[in-house]
Amino acid sequence: MRNRLTKLFTYLFIIVLSLTTTGCSAISSSNISQADILKQDVEFKSIKKLGEKDVSSKFISVKNTLSQMDNATTDLEEYLTGNHTQAEKDNLYAIYLNNMYLYNDVLKSNLELDTSESYPRQERLSFKANGLQFAYDNMQLYLDEYSFNHSLINMKYLGEGAFGMDLDMYYQALKFSKYLSNSWKYYLSIKSRENLYLKDVAFSMYGPGDYTTVNMYELGKWIKDWSNFFVKYPDFYMNDRIQKDLNLYVRYYMNPLQNECDEATPLTKDKQVEWKELLNTFNNSSNAYKILDEGYNILKTNQFKTNDIFMKFYNGFNI
Repeated sequence: MRNRLTKLFTYLFIIVLSLTTTGCSAISSSNISQADILKQDVEFKSIKKLGEKDVSSKFISVKNTLSQMDNATTDLEEYLTGNHTQAEKDNLYAIYLNNMYLYNDVLKSNLELDTSESYPRQERLSFKANGLQFAYDNMQLYLDEYSFNHSLINMKYLGEGAFGMDLDMYYQALKFSKYLSNSWKYYLSIKSRENLYLKDVAFSMYGPGDYTTVNMYELGKWIKDWSNFFVKYPDFYMNDRIQKDLNLYVRYYMNPLQNECDEATPLTKDKQVEWKELLNTFNNSSNAYKILDEGYNILKTNQFKTNDIFMKFYNGFNI
């Protein structure tokens, strides 16, 4: 019962956060443009603009990377609760989150190396994650060693008994949305929904081959939300990352393997309806809409079977 109540609270929080950023509340900070934010060069303690070279060369171990993430989050909380303008708060958070993404990439790339060099490879420990028992080399030792002030990471199942670390975007939304402008609230509400789905339902974005474990309804929801976000906030700080994700989501959505269709087998009636309903529910001025609409119509002219025209379009599109 307690777990159910916790999940209910979590999803209610995301719904409320989404509503406050899509028209149910209007605060002056929502009118701050991203261009104005980026003009303000804000740094605070451990938080300053970093690039990939800064992170990869300076923080070479999992433990050091996690410590840097934790310290930066403590500094961010101090800044956001201080006497600063909304633009300054948004700017520092943008720098902070971009750094968190860079640190997260370090975790992913260094975890296996750090694990294998720190402990004997023959040691294998079991631990509980996502309600199931899996084994992974010494991961429990990692978890037991680290004690931080902030819940910055999730353990994510990677397949074949392996786990990795990933940035907890629900924590980011819960902790910092109240200090940020509407564009950031909206961004974090979408990211936290994705994060919770991957944590509680699908475990991983990626399946075998060119395939995703995310169901088509949820994937369509992400495409629609990010497309609408793009239209509403065309100069948002994280739009390059959003565009990269959108490209991936749209590719998965149209993937013949994902849809179980080919030159001989048509797209099922249910999936035809689902695809068409998705097109009817989000902004038709967005690039994602135009790509999905064109892909749908190419299939439709060929009785919803793939052909060379569709495959050329599928392999060549870019949002």
